[in-house]
Amino acid sequence: MLHLTRNRKREYGDGGFTLVEIMVAVGIFAFIMLATVGIMITVIHTQERIARTQATQDNARFSLELITKEMRTGVNYQVGAVCAADGSEIHFTGTSGKRVYYLDPNGSGKIYRATGDIIDADQCANATNSQFNEFTGDQVFVERLAFTLRGEKAPNARASDGQAMAIITMKVRPDLNLQTTIVQRIRDMP
Repeated sequence: MLHLTRNRKREYGDGGFTLVEIMVAVGIFAFIMLATVGIMITVIHTQERIARTQATQDNARFSLELITKEMRTGVNYQVGAVCAADGSEIHFTGTSGKRVYYLDPNGSGKIYRATGDIIDADQCANATNSQFNEFTGDQVFVERLAFTLRGEKAPNARASDGQAMAIITMKVRPDLNLQTTIVQRIRDMP
């Protein structure tokens, strides 16, 4: 009987792994796990960055769309003159009969909306007046906001056809450029 047991051991080996084999297997497994975890962390950070960028783009586009909708039904478009002479302000008479202002005061990086009559530029300086409401979300930083008018009725003058067209150009950080053209639905006829 003793003789049979020895032969079986020789035939099947010791039945285990050596310490070196276990260390190599654990090392390979650890390397694969570290690489996998590193890739997962990179994917998660990239996905978060993409989600932030998408939220910024969505907010900027939504803000531009709201401005566009309100301007289509407005009349008597005018650029600048109250808060900003550089073209980063537009005001017009809204459907309520009140003046509506969209502006980026002093390059603040935010678009503000104000209604009513703004008397002087001091009210615009910090947009602290209760008439001013921040229009864009916190994640949006507007690097450049520009309004360009064509065909508007000049003060004390008759426009060619009375139908103004406004071009809005907006550059949002990090790298989004938006532009839209609006034609008012109601003509500015005297």
